Amino acid sequence: MSRINYNKSSEYLLLSLALPLIGKLLVSELYAIVDTFFVGRFLDRTALSALGLVFPLQRFLNSLPILVGVGTSTMLSRSLGRGDKEEAGKIIFTGALMILVLQSFFVGLAYTRASQLMGFLGASGQGLISSSLYLRYSALGSFFFALNGFISFILLSLGNTRISLVSLIMGAILNMILDPVFLGPLGFGLEGAAIASMISQIIGASYALFFFRKFLKKANLRLNFGLKPGYLLPLFLGGLSAFIIEIEDSFVISVLNSLLLSRDGELGVMVLSIITKLSMFLFITLFGIASAMQPLAAYFYGAKNKKRLKDLLLKTYIFSTLFTSIVWLVFMVKTEFFVGLFLKNPEDIVLTAKIFRLVVMCFPLSSIYYIDIFYAQAKGHARRALIFSLLRQIFLLVPLSIVFVKGFGMGSIGVWISYPITDLTASLLAFISLRKQGLVQVLFPGREKTTKTLRELSFK
Repeated sequence: MSRINYNKSSEYLLLSLALPLIGKLLVSELYAIVDTFFVGRFLDRTALSALGLVFPLQRFLNSLPILVGVGTSTMLSRSLGRGDKEEAGKIIFTGALMILVLQSFFVGLAYTRASQLMGFLGASGQGLISSSLYLRYSALGSFFFALNGFISFILLSLGNTRISLVSLIMGAILNMILDPVFLGPLGFGLEGAAIASMISQIIGASYALFFFRKFLKKANLRLNFGLKPGYLLPLFLGGLSAFIIEIEDSFVISVLNSLLLSRDGELGVMVLSIITKLSMFLFITLFGIASAMQPLAAYFYGAKNKKRLKDLLLKTYIFSTLFTSIVWLVFMVKTEFFVGLFLKNPEDIVLTAKIFRLVVMCFPLSSIYYIDIFYAQAKGHARRALIFSLLRQIFLLVPLSIVFVKGFGMGSIGVWISYPITDLTASLLAFISLRKQGLVQVLFPGREKTTKTLRELSFK
């Protein structure tokens, strides 16, 4: 059963899950960040541009464990809230089988169709050859990354974040060691970064799987082998919104790369690639805290504990806004330093730093947007969570960028100003959504009596 002591304070529960999860997400992102860093040091702008073009497909492959893992974790938490240990074992096995089948299918597709996929995304010449090789090795490594990611979501619901965190740190450190070896002395080119990541992910996943099995045995939680078809759709829908939040980057960056290629060529794609890597540090904070809130909220929702649920939501809003604002402020003040980690040309550094500040200027407001999505997932309201998860980038950022660039002829600046406008609009719409649910008084207490707010927290 779960090792989480739900009788402890909301602050303790939230931070005890969120901080290790943020660390795990940060270490996960280090694979892409380290690759970009060493490619920028050993190779050239063309290689960095190729890395930016392959990123959407890489993001898709690495996001599949979120699709299955979040849904499995949420269902598992609700079953633990009801005290149903047998159902918990069935949920874990069904989710594991689901991620193995899904990941195998898409890895095979990416490996066998790498050249066609990269050509479709705009790669050509030497960039097409390099990005195709990078994609093939990255796809193979993503299978082991997905296994490790799925295990981490199960362990989150069971109150153990150490195993997955150690496995990811182990892999990330190994990747930092191998990347300069493959790119430098061995001279593998861009694909060398993917080979280094693949080796690191295999070792990290092996560690996680070994100790995960030992943990389940110690916790006296047995898997119930045999596919449970009735769980497939709830598992899929339960993680769909979180998956879309991750995977929409693939579609959005592909569209934005196309717009930027037509205006600025490789320079625009390179700038977007660097900005995407840096902005992940802001996103990780929000996503980590909201993800930690979800299984806790699902447990309190399953236990019909309105008071604890209300307190949890309030603390989630406070911590997500505070932590994100601190990270945002550091990056806004020291932008040139962080950009300079990836680029060598002073002119490129100044340009990228200027654009980065514009892109993320309104990002801290987004905390309320992600709370709305993850709370809907915790309650099992997949439809509302799905609509809002599409809102920020698919319904706002992409259309605005296309209109500004092609409709108003603003060039690449049309892409960059779309980001703060999108963050402002999405946050406002999330505020309206939470107000209709009676949650504005939870996040901003004092306007109405708490008793009324508690009554409005529906358990239907």
